[in-house]
Amino acid sequence: MRRTRVTARVAALVVVVAVAPLGAGCGGSGKASQTGSPTSGAKLAGTLAKPSKPAPPLVLKDSLGQEVNIDKYRGKAVLVTFIYDHCPDVCPIIVGNLHTAQNELGPEANKLQIIAVSVDPKGDTPKTVKAFLKDHQMTGRMQYLIGSRPQLEKVWSAWHIVSKSSPTKKSPDLVEHSALLYEISGSGKITTLYPASFTPGQIVHDVPILASGRARMSKRGLILGLLGVGAVAMLVVVEIATSGPGAGKRAAPTLPSQVLRGPRVDLASLRGKPALVNFWASWCAPCKQEAPELERLARTLHGQARLVGVDWNDTTANATAFIRQYGLTYPILRDGSSEVGNRFGLPGLPTTFVLDPHGDIAEVLLGPQSESSLRQALGSAG
Repeated sequence: MRRTRVTARVAALVVVVAVAPLGAGCGGSGKASQTGSPTSGAKLAGTLAKPSKPAPPLVLKDSLGQEVNIDKYRGKAVLVTFIYDHCPDVCPIIVGNLHTAQNELGPEANKLQIIAVSVDPKGDTPKTVKAFLKDHQMTGRMQYLIGSRPQLEKVWSAWHIVSKSSPTKKSPDLVEHSALLYEISGSGKITTLYPASFTPGQIVHDVPILASGRARMSKRGLILGLLGVGAVAMLVVVEIATSGPGAGKRAAPTLPSQVLRGPRVDLASLRGKPALVNFWASWCAPCKQEAPELERLARTLHGQARLVGVDWNDTTANATAFIRQYGLTYPILRDGSSEVGNRFGLPGLPTTFVLDPHGDIAEVLLGPQSESSLRQALGSAG
């Protein structure tokens, strides 16, 4: 099985931002700036759009056939993202972090409306979207809009979104698409942008500010001209390492404390031998493919290396059922809040972080692995 290596020196998912001028008379040159003139209000954690422009029209039907119009959410902060329900990596991470942000907002969550727009008119159906929302515990907590290709292409164009089918032998339904989030203030203007690698804490910080209209420009960070100023396309790509394992190592973050199976495991107990920290979730289809390979490896390690599973952004009941279904016998921890995965820089699911005997991340394996590829990674790290 082919391994996708991502060195610890770089972010596992690289967000590429392309800004192209659309023409004159739009209030700017279309170039990025690193400074802005503060106005009255509170600072935001996300990247600010300068100048702030009214959100484009967005009227589509959800998976239940009900029409959704973004204009009906004035007075709330609105997050708009573009995903597809069978995405193997980035989309589940985006939705998982949005779920965490909602939970952390508590009562303030009623000031936020999440809208996801499909980038796959063929693959996203009412049935598959319903299952996706249920699996990610987002039923009734976000709008997921679908439509015909002409309907969706009109929206993509207005929001400067790129979407194209990129089938591979391994993933025939793969879609390459823009992976950014727009946050719209209570007044209906695009105010903030977030990359796919945003953290729930950024959303928790910004939602009350944007809902109230108290936002102001920060002097730090990249400020992008939007809509009339430039076309923004953020494509998520996997950077294949050109250097070998071990380049730019960093210490592994602290592991979760909640145990789903086996003894409590921490970083101290892993040191001295190479180890694998595998992030998965019960709703992740590639994780189901990988689970038997992990179990076969676990049964043959004989103390020469360690394997630890981390269930990410999942329910305890679903995770326990998954463990039972695949007969997993190695230690498994639970990252219910997504915080540990975010500290690791989790790029998608499944992802395996290979630790050397010192507890440093030596290599990152993105996607389902075979027993042999995992064993090879342990050999390189140890």
